[in-house]
Amino acid sequence: ARGLGDVYKRQAGTLAHGSQRPADFGKRWTRSNPFALMGLTIMAQTLIDKKPFDFEQYKRQNYSFLLAWRPREPLYRDASRTGFPWFLNMAEHRDPDNFRQRTTAIMAKFPGNVGLLINDEPTLHGKNNFERTGKAIDWARRQWPDKLVLSNIGGPGGSMGHYFGRIEDPTPQQREAFDKYSYDQYVRDFVRITRPDVLMFDSYIFNYGKGNESGVTDSWFYSLGVIRREALRANLPYWAWMQSWDRPSPTGYNLRLPSDSDYRMQVFCVLTYGFTGLADFLYCGAHDRDLLMPDGTPSPLFEPAAKVHAEVAHLGKTLRLTTSTHVAFLPGWHESRVPSFLDKWNPGDADDRRIRSVKILGGGRQGNGLIGHFKDDQNKTYFMLTNLYQHADKNADECALDVHITFAPSVKAILKLSRQTGQSERLASDDPEKGLTLRLPGGTGDLFKYDTGPFIGADAN
Repeated sequence: ARGLGDVYKRQAGTLAHGSQRPADFGKRWTRSNPFALMGLTIMAQTLIDKKPFDFEQYKRQNYSFLLAWRPREPLYRDASRTGFPWFLNMAEHRDPDNFRQRTTAIMAKFPGNVGLLINDEPTLHGKNNFERTGKAIDWARRQWPDKLVLSNIGGPGGSMGHYFGRIEDPTPQQREAFDKYSYDQYVRDFVRITRPDVLMFDSYIFNYGKGNESGVTDSWFYSLGVIRREALRANLPYWAWMQSWDRPSPTGYNLRLPSDSDYRMQVFCVLTYGFTGLADFLYCGAHDRDLLMPDGTPSPLFEPAAKVHAEVAHLGKTLRLTTSTHVAFLPGWHESRVPSFLDKWNPGDADDRRIRSVKILGGGRQGNGLIGHFKDDQNKTYFMLTNLYQHADKNADECALDVHITFAPSVKAILKLSRQTGQSERLASDDPEKGLTLRLPGGTGDLFKYDTGPFIGADAN
């Protein structure tokens, strides 16, 4: 974000709570910086052997930013010293003066910070509430107008108290409001009251146990749909947490470390929905396993995730400059059930009449997909095809599927943005009605556009 502060001051407009910044600051920031990729770091030393946080190992994940959870100096000291951009999480639900003093001291001592994530999963009422979080966000904006300031909310499936919060001795009216509260309202209230620069949420979908080999559930698509809808309505970019941890438990969380195909599915699924930032929960070896083992060595997910991050960084050069216009389901066979919060794709969706048909070949019950449509500020259009097939015990190659797509006669070629190189590849369609067959690894998506010029933000061949 080097040099952006002066630009924002010249273009400043009045934002909610009186902050002098453009109302679309979050979108400008997202489009002026690398695609946001980071891991949550919270342990200053490993659980086993007490080894210090290894910043060089962190960079091997191909992240664009570091996220330090709580003010622990060893987490962000090396990032600051070497000029690696970093975010800081701070909690403010007890003592606002202490919060301000500590935050100010850290920001003054350690340069290179690009943003603050304030509080985590606040609720409408209670100690960690929306209003208090919004005031802390507003204060941070005034202090550092060039920093991105946000918070984070939970996903669906929790108790209503997790969203509405706790009220001591509630009135009958408050009890009625509690009973009627919904996840949709929770997200709307969060956006309206806290006014974050980015709408960020978490949802962890991969569990242990028979029947939990797939994370593709109604709840997953519901959460993505609600976050996308409310963010677009508020003209905010939207980010998501990726499950990268393992926590077996007979009660409560019973999460498994994602496989290669699992991890890819959640990442490319949110990209297809138009998300422009991803954060791994966790990178620290704080549980049985995450991207690290408790002794700080790489877990089985370390290398697959690093590979995905490199691919996303290439696609993100374009995706961060676009807006999602439509998302639809691609059934793998005629009896595939369309998730409750998605529509089946139809020709003409997103006003794109050049795609005549999209079919997944030999997908079976689990081999389904997604199609997402996007446009840039010049109204150039893009589309993304994503293979939703993943499995707890299979890698991406073992879950690969073929997708057949046909076009209107005017379409002689399409362009693909290579996940490996970031370069544009031309795919000729000599007979548009016969179309193209595209191979997608498990859980993986590819970004395409019509042959009308290069991918915005990316280098073309």
